[in-house]
Amino acid sequence: MEVMVSDVSTNKSVRVEIAPNHTVGSILETVVNGLGLPRDRAYSLVLGGKELGPETYANTVQSMAIRDGDQMDLISRPIGGSS
Repeated sequence: MEVMVSDVSTNKSVRVEIAPNHTVGSILETVVNGLGLPRDRAYSLVLGGKELGPETYANTVQSMAIRDGDQMDLISRPIGGSS
């Protein structure tokens, strides 16, 4: 099955082939690598208005009810902060 992920900051999109046993974290890694995004930011996926943050990265596609044809957004935040 396949999902479409759009990076809201760059307006780039990528199609990702997924399987029911893939994890949210593996999808995120594929998207970040596929779009050539910098590693100095923290990324999350958004599906149906719900952010799939770090606490969901080990969850599978099946357990998160991600379906063929779903569209997700990729959001990013700076890592760390000012001192």
